[in-house]
Amino acid sequence: PRGAASAVLFLLLRWQARLPQPLLHGYLGLQSALVVWMLALEPDLDSVTAFFVPLAFQAALLFAGPALWIWVGLLLFLTAAPLAFLHGLPEGLAFAMSPMAFVVAVPALMVANHEAQVGRLRSQVLLEELQGTHRKLQDYAGQVEELASLQERSRLARELHDTVSQLVFTIVLTARSAQLLLHQDPA
Repeated sequence: PRGAASAVLFLLLRWQARLPQPLLHGYLGLQSALVVWMLALEPDLDSVTAFFVPLAFQAALLFAGPALWIWVGLLLFLTAAPLAFLHGLPEGLAFAMSPMAFVVAVPALMVANHEAQVGRLRSQVLLEELQGTHRKLQDYAGQVEELASLQERSRLARELHDTVSQLVFTIVLTARSAQLLLHQDPA
């Protein structure tokens, strides 16, 4: 019955995630008190401290940053202190080591997983930005090539125009000179 009560409180996680932060802290505190109470009722059943592992998981789902690690520290204390009090310090700490390791490892893995997901999302956004920039650069490179081609055509047209104009001017001038010379000295 006591384990069932703890499981019911844990399963209400979806509902409790919508509560304000102070109520979430109170809710997690109530669950922790329930586990300590179960341990006090059955002091020889040190496996009750394993219930702190799902609470650490729950704390990692509900809180982040310092609030999470304060809860992890509190859950570590609540795992070790009752066993040390009930069985003596060396034996109690020996019983508490495995649950304590999981109380730390579960939230640490969840935080690392969350940070990896955030990193992947950031990388994806950066990749999309880089791909967009790459497409723009390719467009700009095409525009630069087209502009360079137009400038070269324009330069060639100017050169041809200038050369042809000078040549036509020279021919007209020479023809006019020949015409004048022909009138002055037909021989």
